[in-house]
This record gives sequence, C-alpha cells and structure tokens, in this order.
Amino acid sequence: MEYVFESCNERSEVVFFVPNSTISIGYFLRSADRFILNTEFMNTEDKEKWVWLTLTYNYVEGTPPAYKDARVVWMSIGPSRCVRGIDNPFGKTNVTAAQQPIKNAFSEYSFPWTSPHDGWVFGGSGHVHDGSVSIEIFKNDELICTSVPHYSTKATGAMGGMKKRQLIGTAVNNTQIEHVGVQEGYTFNPPLPIKKGDTMHIKVNYDFTKHPG
Repeated sequence: MEYVFESCNERSEVVFFVPNSTISIGYFLRSADRFILNTEFMNTEDKEKWVWLTLTYNYVEGTPPAYKDARVVWMSIGPSRCVRGIDNPFGKTNVTAAQQPIKNAFSEYSFPWTSPHDGWVFGGSGHVHDGSVSIEIFKNDELICTSVPHYSTKATGAMGGMKKRQLIGTAVNNTQIEHVGVQEGYTFNPPLPIKKGDTMHIKVNYDFTKHPG
C-alpha cells in the first residue's frame, strides 16, 4: 500500500504535473488497483452532526507513451522514533511520550528514504501543526527546498471552521491566536535528478515562542 494524497485544515493540493516541464508525468492506475480512504473529522460544537464526503474522479484512459509513471515519496514524522527496532539516525525526539515539547524551539526529522531507482523529483507539499515555522527537504543531506506555513487569526480560509476551539487550560479562544492557514508547496522545473541509492529526508522546525502549539 502507498499513500497518494492527504489534505488537512489548510486544504493543500497535490498535483502530478509541472507546467511547462520537459517531462510529462501522471499517476498510472492498473486494473487490480484499489483505493482506501481514511478520514478524520472534528466537531467543534456540542451536538451531533451529519457529514458527507464526496469524491470526483477525472482520468484519461490508456497509458500515453509520452508520460512517465509518478509516485509519491511519503516522509512523515510521528510519535515513534524507531522503525522495526532501527533508531532514527538524527537522534531522539524533542517531545515526551505524552507529546509535550521538551523545548519551545526544536526540530524533528523523518527517517531517511533511499531511492530504489534513477528518476526525477518534481515537487511536493507538506502538512504541519501549529507552532511550526518551516519544513526543510534534503537530498543526500543537502537542503533542496523549504516549505513555509502561513498563519492567520481570521475566520476565513482553512482554519475558520475551528473558530470555537480553545487552548486547553486557558480562556484563550481560537479567534485570538494564529493557526496555519496555508502551507506552501514547491515544484522543480526542470525536475531535479535523483539516482538509485540517493537519500531524502525532511526536517520540521518548531518554535512555540513565535506560534502557540
């Protein structure tokens, strides 16, 4: 199974093309492929609500010979700092087991991903929680781009639906603090070459003195 798409409060878009690129790409589907949808909703009111999720598919039949098959490289940072008994080479996490920060300003790292083929990097996008100031993307430990979240206190935009939320243990409500409203994506044009054996990882930087978590 592989992740294809995720969108949260900031409603990020994921596209499988780069305008005016010299290389055409798409996400190929086979007859045996299946989609699995996982959703998570938060109700900010004290009464039950019905929610409908609708999906619209647009696709091109066949496999155009000029197009290359694109895939998503999913690099995430979660509570666990080991995978199958392997420790993260960047060290221990900066949060406690209860997900509380040890320091107000810190960085978290994904596990490195190793490319199994030669290819190209076309771009990507990210998702962060409140308190983050940037996502840095590295290829072979070299910074190749930075994705920046933009914050807003306005009830318009992505986070407006959460305007009734309050900070735990305080009288501060959602309209008095900033939340992530937009997360910048990025594209490489021309595409960035990547070789078999090259590694990539992400670094997420948090600073709760600038943005409350």
